[in-house]
Amino acid sequence: MKREERQREHESKKLEAEERERIRLRELDEKEKERQMGEREKEAQRRHELAMKELELQSANVEVNSASIKSAAKLPKLPGNVCRCALLTGRALDVYSRLSETAAVDYKQLKEALL
Repeated sequence: MKREERQREHESKKLEAEERERIRLRELDEKEKERQMGEREKEAQRRHELAMKELELQSANVEVNSASIKSAAKLPKLPGNVCRCALLTGRALDVYSRLSETAAVDYKQLKEALL
């Protein structure tokens, strides 16, 4: 009898230990999932911030180019292409180079094309 009781008690303790281990592993798994989710959220936030900074830079470039064009329009009359073309860089220069000659010397058409 005592032997059977001890054996049942031993099995009971063994089952309890196994259950505690399952619970511990489940908690570790949940913590790992939470950590991974936090990392994904941080990465998404970082990408969003980078995209916003890029948009701000693009906007600033358009404003700078627009201001340069306005300044060029106030300069004394020179052959239109010479003055404005020298003030443009990057995408603005690409857009300018694709314009027809009449559009390139017309301030309003040039401004619309650049914006």
